[in-house]
Amino acid sequence: MMCLFNCVSYAQLNKDKSPYDVSTPIKKKMDENLSKSDFSKLFPYINPVDWKVGMKFMTEPNKDASSYSKIDLSPYNSKNSYTDKIKQSDYQWKIFTYQGLEVRNVKCPRGTCKRTYLIFDCEDKKYEYEYVGDTTELRNAEIGNTIDKLVYLDEVDSVKEMLVGKILFIKTSQWEKYDEEGIGRYSFDNPKFVAVEITSIGLGSQDGPSRVVFKQLNSETEFYLDIRLSGINKESGVFGFDFDKIFQFDDPKLKYPNISSEIWALIQNGKVRIGMTKQECELSWGKPTNINKTTTENIVSEQWVYYSSYLYFKSGILKTIQN
Repeated sequence: MMCLFNCVSYAQLNKDKSPYDVSTPIKKKMDENLSKSDFSKLFPYINPVDWKVGMKFMTEPNKDASSYSKIDLSPYNSKNSYTDKIKQSDYQWKIFTYQGLEVRNVKCPRGTCKRTYLIFDCEDKKYEYEYVGDTTELRNAEIGNTIDKLVYLDEVDSVKEMLVGKILFIKTSQWEKYDEEGIGRYSFDNPKFVAVEITSIGLGSQDGPSRVVFKQLNSETEFYLDIRLSGINKESGVFGFDFDKIFQFDDPKLKYPNISSEIWALIQNGKVRIGMTKQECELSWGKPTNINKTTTENIVSEQWVYYSSYLYFKSGILKTIQN
Protein backbone atom coordinates (compact mmCIF):
# COMPACT_ATOMS: atom_id res chain seq x y z
CA MET A 1 0.00 0.00 0.00
CA MET A 2 1.35 3.40 -0.98
CA CYS A 3 1.65 6.04 1.75
CA LEU A 4 1.22 9.77 1.21
CA PHE A 5 3.60 11.80 3.31
CA ASN A 6 6.01 14.64 2.88
CA CYS A 7 9.73 14.35 2.36
CA VAL A 8 11.74 13.29 5.41
CA SER A 9 15.50 13.35 5.65
CA TYR A 10 16.32 10.15 7.50
CA ALA A 11 19.72 11.59 8.22
CA GLN A 12 17.91 13.94 10.59
CA LEU A 13 16.54 10.95 12.51
CA ASN A 14 19.78 9.01 12.45
CA LYS A 15 22.90 11.13 12.15
CA ASP A 16 25.03 8.15 11.22
CA LYS A 17 23.03 6.41 8.53
CA SER A 18 19.85 6.39 6.52
CA PRO A 19 18.06 3.04 6.65
CA TYR A 20 18.31 3.07 2.87
CA ASP A 21 22.11 2.93 2.76
CA VAL A 22 21.91 -0.76 3.66
CA SER A 23 22.07 -0.74 7.43
CA THR A 24 20.47 -3.22 9.88
CA PRO A 25 18.48 -5.87 7.99
CA ILE A 26 14.78 -6.31 8.63
CA LYS A 27 14.14 -10.00 9.10
CA LYS A 28 10.94 -10.38 7.12
CA LYS A 29 10.36 -13.14 4.61
CA MET A 30 8.23 -13.42 1.54
CA ASP A 31 4.93 -15.26 1.88
CA GLU A 32 5.77 -18.90 1.13
CA ASN A 33 2.37 -19.30 -0.55
CA LEU A 34 3.29 -16.71 -3.19
CA SER A 35 3.98 -18.36 -6.53
CA LYS A 36 7.66 -17.80 -7.24
CA SER A 37 6.95 -17.35 -10.94
CA ASP A 38 4.63 -14.46 -10.09
CA PHE A 39 7.18 -12.45 -8.08
CA SER A 40 8.13 -10.09 -10.91
CA LYS A 41 4.45 -9.54 -11.74
CA LEU A 42 4.08 -7.77 -8.39
CA PHE A 43 6.12 -4.89 -9.82
CA PRO A 44 4.43 -3.62 -13.00
CA TYR A 45 5.83 -0.75 -14.98
CA ILE A 46 3.92 2.53 -14.57
CA ASN A 47 4.22 5.23 -17.23
CA PRO A 48 5.03 8.70 -15.77
CA VAL A 49 1.64 9.96 -16.95
CA ASP A 50 0.00 7.33 -14.72
CA TRP A 51 2.09 7.80 -11.59
CA LYS A 52 -0.05 7.80 -8.46
CA VAL A 53 -0.10 10.53 -5.86
CA GLY A 54 2.03 9.37 -2.94
CA MET A 55 4.65 7.45 -4.93
CA LYS A 56 8.03 7.88 -3.26
CA PHE A 57 11.42 8.59 -4.78
CA MET A 58 14.82 9.24 -3.21
CA THR A 59 17.93 11.01 -4.43
CA GLU A 60 20.42 8.60 -5.96
CA PRO A 61 23.32 8.14 -3.50
CA ASN A 62 26.65 9.56 -4.58
CA LYS A 63 29.44 9.99 -2.05
CA ASP A 64 31.31 12.23 -4.47
CA ALA A 65 28.33 14.40 -5.43
CA SER A 66 29.81 17.75 -6.36
CA SER A 67 28.13 21.12 -6.59
CA TYR A 68 27.89 20.54 -10.33
CA SER A 69 25.82 17.36 -10.05
CA LYS A 70 22.14 18.20 -10.44
CA ILE A 71 18.81 16.42 -9.95
CA ASP A 72 16.43 16.83 -12.87
CA LEU A 73 14.07 18.90 -10.72
CA SER A 74 13.62 22.63 -10.19
CA PRO A 75 11.56 24.64 -7.68
CA TYR A 76 7.84 24.78 -8.44
CA ASN A 77 6.92 27.37 -11.08
CA SER A 78 10.58 28.09 -11.73
CA LYS A 79 11.30 30.73 -14.34
CA ASN A 80 13.99 28.55 -15.91
CA SER A 81 13.66 24.82 -15.21
CA TYR A 82 17.06 24.10 -16.76
CA THR A 83 19.28 26.59 -14.95
CA ASP A 84 17.35 26.26 -11.67
CA LYS A 85 17.86 22.50 -11.25
CA ILE A 86 18.63 21.58 -7.65
CA LYS A 87 21.98 20.23 -6.45
CA GLN A 88 22.31 16.54 -5.74
CA SER A 89 24.66 17.23 -2.83
CA ASP A 90 21.88 19.16 -1.04
CA TYR A 91 19.36 16.31 -1.19
CA GLN A 92 21.23 13.17 -0.20
CA TRP A 93 18.91 10.56 1.37
CA LYS A 94 15.83 12.78 1.07
CA ILE A 95 12.42 11.58 -0.08
CA PHE A 96 10.42 13.23 -2.85
CA THR A 97 6.71 12.40 -2.77
CA TYR A 98 4.78 12.62 -6.04
CA GLN A 99 1.87 15.08 -5.95
CA GLY A 100 0.45 14.84 -9.49
CA LEU A 101 0.97 16.46 -12.89
CA GLU A 102 0.06 19.77 -14.48
CA VAL A 103 -0.19 20.74 -18.15
CA ARG A 104 0.59 24.40 -18.85
CA ASN A 105 0.57 26.61 -21.90
CA VAL A 106 3.91 28.36 -22.28
CA LYS A 107 5.39 30.74 -24.83
CA CYS A 108 7.53 29.17 -27.52
CA PRO A 109 8.86 30.14 -30.99
CA ARG A 110 5.64 29.04 -32.68
CA GLY A 111 3.44 30.93 -30.24
CA THR A 112 2.01 28.78 -27.45
CA CYS A 113 3.13 25.24 -26.59
CA LYS A 114 2.00 22.68 -24.02
CA ARG A 115 4.38 21.38 -21.40
CA THR A 116 3.80 18.71 -18.77
CA TYR A 117 5.07 19.09 -15.21
CA LEU A 118 5.46 16.27 -12.69
CA ILE A 119 5.10 17.79 -9.20
CA PHE A 120 6.85 16.57 -6.02
CA ASP A 121 6.92 17.56 -2.36
CA CYS A 122 10.10 17.49 -0.28
CA GLU A 123 10.23 18.94 3.23
CA ASP A 124 7.08 21.00 2.59
CA LYS A 125 8.54 22.53 -0.56
CA LYS A 126 7.32 21.79 -4.07
CA TYR A 127 9.52 20.83 -7.00
CA GLU A 128 8.76 19.99 -10.61
CA TYR A 129 10.09 18.11 -13.60
CA GLU A 130 9.39 19.75 -16.94
CA TYR A 131 8.63 17.71 -20.05
CA VAL A 132 8.45 19.60 -23.35
CA GLY A 133 5.15 18.29 -24.69
CA ASP A 134 1.66 17.27 -23.62
CA THR A 135 0.70 14.10 -21.74
CA THR A 136 0.22 12.10 -24.94
CA GLU A 137 3.74 12.94 -26.06
CA LEU A 138 5.10 12.12 -22.61
CA ARG A 139 3.29 8.78 -22.57
CA ASN A 140 4.78 7.78 -25.91
CA ALA A 141 8.23 9.29 -25.38
CA GLU A 142 11.25 6.99 -25.59
CA ILE A 143 13.70 9.59 -24.27
CA GLY A 144 13.32 12.49 -21.89
CA ASN A 145 10.62 10.79 -19.83
CA THR A 146 12.78 10.00 -16.79
CA ILE A 147 13.92 12.21 -13.93
CA ASP A 148 17.68 12.08 -13.56
CA LYS A 149 19.07 11.12 -10.14
CA LEU A 150 15.73 9.92 -8.65
CA VAL A 151 15.36 6.31 -7.46
CA TYR A 152 11.90 4.73 -7.20
CA LEU A 153 11.79 4.11 -3.45
CA ASP A 154 8.51 2.19 -3.10
CA GLU A 155 10.10 -0.70 -5.00
CA VAL A 156 13.03 -0.74 -2.59
CA ASP A 157 10.68 -0.90 0.41
CA SER A 158 8.69 -3.78 -1.07
CA VAL A 159 11.73 -5.81 -2.09
CA LYS A 160 13.28 -5.29 1.35
CA GLU A 161 10.15 -6.51 3.13
CA MET A 162 9.84 -9.59 0.91
CA LEU A 163 13.39 -10.80 0.42
CA VAL A 164 15.63 -10.00 3.40
CA GLY A 165 16.49 -13.30 5.07
CA LYS A 166 15.53 -15.37 2.03
CA ILE A 167 17.75 -17.98 0.40
CA LEU A 168 18.00 -17.46 -3.37
CA PHE A 169 20.19 -18.87 -6.12
CA ILE A 170 22.43 -16.47 -8.03
CA LYS A 171 22.73 -16.88 -11.80
CA THR A 172 25.83 -14.79 -12.46
CA SER A 173 29.50 -14.81 -11.45
CA GLN A 174 29.61 -11.00 -11.62
CA TRP A 175 29.33 -9.84 -8.00
CA GLU A 176 30.18 -6.46 -6.56
CA LYS A 177 31.63 -5.48 -3.19
CA TYR A 178 33.16 -2.46 -1.51
CA ASP A 179 36.92 -2.10 -1.42
CA GLU A 180 38.88 -0.63 1.50
CA GLU A 181 38.06 2.88 0.28
CA GLY A 182 34.34 2.17 0.16
CA ILE A 183 34.22 2.05 -3.65
CA GLY A 184 32.19 -0.70 -5.32
CA ARG A 185 34.27 -3.06 -7.45
CA TYR A 186 33.13 -5.98 -9.59
CA SER A 187 34.68 -9.40 -9.26
CA PHE A 188 34.10 -12.03 -11.94
CA ASP A 189 35.58 -15.18 -10.43
CA ASN A 190 32.61 -16.07 -8.22
CA PRO A 191 30.57 -19.27 -8.54
CA LYS A 192 27.12 -19.12 -10.08
CA PHE A 193 23.97 -21.20 -9.49
CA VAL A 194 24.89 -21.36 -5.80
CA ALA A 195 22.68 -20.56 -2.82
CA VAL A 196 23.05 -17.10 -1.28
CA GLU A 197 21.34 -15.44 1.67
CA ILE A 198 19.91 -11.94 1.25
CA THR A 199 21.24 -10.07 4.28
CA SER A 200 20.00 -6.51 3.63
CA ILE A 201 18.51 -4.29 0.97
CA GLY A 202 18.99 -0.56 0.57
CA LEU A 203 19.02 2.19 -2.01
CA GLY A 204 20.75 1.42 -5.28
CA SER A 205 20.77 3.47 -8.46
CA GLN A 206 18.19 5.03 -10.75
CA ASP A 207 18.48 2.02 -13.08
CA GLY A 208 18.71 -0.53 -10.27
CA PRO A 209 16.66 0.78 -7.32
CA SER A 210 17.26 -2.09 -4.87
CA ARG A 211 20.81 -2.67 -3.70
CA VAL A 212 20.60 -6.35 -2.75
CA VAL A 213 23.32 -7.37 -0.30
CA PHE A 214 24.01 -11.10 -0.08
CA LYS A 215 26.53 -13.67 1.06
CA GLN A 216 27.21 -17.23 0.05
CA LEU A 217 26.10 -19.79 2.61
CA ASN A 218 28.78 -20.57 5.20
CA SER A 219 30.61 -17.35 4.33
CA GLU A 220 30.71 -13.94 6.02
CA THR A 221 31.86 -11.99 2.96
CA GLU A 222 29.10 -9.75 1.66
CA PHE A 223 28.55 -8.70 -1.95
CA TYR A 224 25.84 -6.67 -3.61
CA LEU A 225 24.09 -6.02 -6.92
CA ASP A 226 21.67 -3.25 -7.92
CA ILE A 227 18.44 -4.90 -9.08
CA ARG A 228 15.35 -3.60 -10.84
CA LEU A 229 11.89 -5.10 -11.26
CA SER A 230 9.31 -2.55 -12.46
CA GLY A 231 11.64 -0.32 -14.49
CA ILE A 232 9.86 2.79 -13.17
CA ASN A 233 11.99 5.88 -13.95
CA LYS A 234 14.71 3.65 -15.41
CA GLU A 235 16.96 5.68 -17.67
CA SER A 236 19.40 3.45 -19.52
CA GLY A 237 19.63 0.09 -17.74
CA VAL A 238 23.42 0.25 -17.84
CA PHE A 239 23.97 0.23 -14.07
CA GLY A 240 21.30 -2.17 -12.93
CA PHE A 241 20.25 -5.77 -13.51
CA ASP A 242 16.84 -7.30 -14.14
CA PHE A 243 15.99 -9.38 -11.08
CA ASP A 244 15.02 -12.49 -13.08
CA LYS A 245 18.37 -12.51 -14.88
CA ILE A 246 20.31 -12.48 -11.62
CA PHE A 247 18.33 -14.45 -9.02
CA GLN A 248 15.97 -17.40 -8.93
CA PHE A 249 14.06 -19.03 -6.10
CA ASP A 250 14.52 -22.73 -6.98
CA ASP A 251 17.72 -24.75 -6.98
CA PRO A 252 18.71 -24.88 -10.70
CA LYS A 253 19.96 -28.43 -10.28
CA LEU A 254 16.35 -29.56 -9.91
CA LYS A 255 15.65 -28.43 -13.47
CA TYR A 256 18.55 -30.47 -14.87
CA PRO A 257 18.51 -33.81 -13.00
CA ASN A 258 20.64 -35.51 -15.67
CA ILE A 259 23.67 -33.26 -15.10
CA SER A 260 26.21 -34.95 -12.81
CA SER A 261 27.68 -33.34 -9.72
CA GLU A 262 31.07 -33.27 -11.43
CA ILE A 263 29.72 -31.31 -14.40
CA TRP A 264 27.77 -28.99 -12.07
CA ALA A 265 31.02 -28.08 -10.33
CA LEU A 266 32.46 -27.05 -13.70
CA ILE A 267 29.34 -25.06 -14.58
CA GLN A 268 29.30 -23.21 -11.28
CA ASN A 269 32.90 -22.14 -11.82
CA GLY A 270 32.40 -21.11 -15.44
CA LYS A 271 34.43 -23.92 -16.98
CA VAL A 272 33.88 -26.25 -19.94
CA ARG A 273 35.52 -29.50 -21.00
CA ILE A 274 35.41 -31.93 -23.90
CA GLY A 275 32.31 -34.14 -23.79
CA MET A 276 29.91 -31.59 -22.33
CA THR A 277 26.57 -31.04 -24.05
CA LYS A 278 25.48 -27.75 -25.63
CA GLN A 279 23.09 -27.22 -22.74
CA GLU A 280 25.85 -27.69 -20.16
CA CYS A 281 28.19 -25.33 -22.03
CA GLU A 282 25.52 -22.65 -22.27
CA LEU A 283 24.85 -22.91 -18.53
CA SER A 284 28.57 -22.45 -17.89
CA TRP A 285 29.51 -19.77 -20.44
CA GLY A 286 26.13 -18.29 -21.31
CA LYS A 287 24.73 -17.81 -24.78
CA PRO A 288 27.38 -17.41 -27.53
CA THR A 289 27.65 -14.17 -29.48
CA ASN A 290 27.31 -16.14 -32.72
CA ILE A 291 26.67 -19.71 -33.90
CA ASN A 292 27.97 -21.07 -37.24
CA LYS A 293 26.49 -24.38 -38.46
CA THR A 294 27.80 -26.92 -40.96
CA THR A 295 25.89 -30.05 -42.09
CA THR A 296 27.71 -32.97 -43.77
CA GLU A 297 26.39 -36.53 -44.22
CA ASN A 298 23.64 -36.05 -41.64
CA ILE A 299 26.12 -34.75 -39.06
CA VAL A 300 25.59 -31.23 -37.78
CA SER A 301 28.69 -29.36 -36.60
CA GLU A 302 28.49 -26.05 -34.79
CA GLN A 303 31.00 -23.37 -33.93
CA TRP A 304 30.04 -21.25 -30.92
CA VAL A 305 31.75 -17.88 -30.81
CA TYR A 306 32.60 -16.22 -27.47
CA TYR A 307 34.66 -13.14 -28.38
CA SER A 308 38.16 -14.67 -28.65
CA SER A 309 37.15 -18.22 -27.65
CA TYR A 310 35.43 -20.89 -29.74
CA LEU A 311 33.60 -24.11 -28.93
CA TYR A 312 33.12 -26.79 -31.61
CA PHE A 313 30.28 -29.32 -31.37
CA LYS A 314 29.41 -32.43 -33.33
CA SER A 315 25.95 -33.88 -32.87
CA GLY A 316 25.49 -31.70 -29.79
CA ILE A 317 28.68 -32.80 -27.97
CA LEU A 318 31.68 -30.52 -27.35
CA LYS A 319 34.68 -31.82 -29.34
CA THR A 320 37.14 -28.91 -29.47
CA ILE A 321 37.92 -25.83 -27.38
CA GLN A 322 39.88 -22.98 -28.97
CA ASN A 323 41.08 -20.02 -26.89
